[in-house]
Amino acid sequence: MLKKAMLIVSLLVLVVSFQNCSDSSESLSFDLSSEVAQKANYQWIFENVFQKKCMDCHSGGTTFAGLDLMSYNSLAAFIVSGEPDQSALYLRSFSTKFFVLTDLERSVIRAWIEDGGKKN
Repeated sequence: MLKKAMLIVSLLVLVVSFQNCSDSSESLSFDLSSEVAQKANYQWIFENVFQKKCMDCHSGGTTFAGLDLMSYNSLAAFIVSGEPDQSALYLRSFSTKFFVLTDLERSVIRAWIEDGGKKN
């Protein structure tokens, strides 16, 4: 009888634990989407992604794969406004050999392009 009671208590603890996990992931998802929305603009991406991770290979005289991130005008050719899945800038963010973008950085770039990829 004691074994059955302990088994039932253990199962209840397990169920409650999983329920709490799903609740916290929903909260995390909301917080992440809010953070993405705040950062989804050219200025933030330029200062926090391009300048920190990309300029060695994609600026001035060094424009690997023809991508120059030094100015918005040169970058615009790699964006299909409103279509991140058709934008070379977004697609190339997954295939780099030299740096790794975080999920947040990719999400911000995606949201920015979905919103038109404007210089703002």
